Amino acid sequence: MATLSGLTAEDAIARRERFGHLLESFVVQQLRAQAGWTAPELNFRHCRAKDRVEVGLVVTRGAISGAWK
Repeated sequence: MATLSGLTAEDAIARRERFGHLLESFVVQQLRAQAGWTAPELNFRHCRAKDRVEVGLVVTRGAISGAWK
């Protein structure tokens, strides 16, 4: 994904926020893939509070409350 985004190894320091997004995406993809065959009842979401603070990943087990739909 870094190559497709036009990022180089030198950009890891100079453009850390871009690499942070790539790392977060990779971790979430891996967790979803593992959960698909080990714990399929897990649900993955992200949320942003009213004050714009973001939680990158929320993992819940079982039914999802109405607020998350």
